[in-house]
Amino acid sequence: MTVHGVRAEICWNDLRTRIFALAIKLTGNRFEADDLTQEAVLKVRAKIDDFRGESQFF
Repeated sequence: MTVHGVRAEICWNDLRTRIFALAIKLTGNRFEADDLTQEAVLKVRAKIDDFRGESQFF
């Protein structure tokens, strides 16, 4: 894996952790938070090319 690939993976892991923390806070249920996190990350990955950087990523 390249340095760029490692950095991207670290960013994705950080994003996933932050989304999961928010989902757990909102739902109070680990399993529901897992599902919501997976759905959110899939949506982000599908739309990442549309992100123009005009706002904060998270």
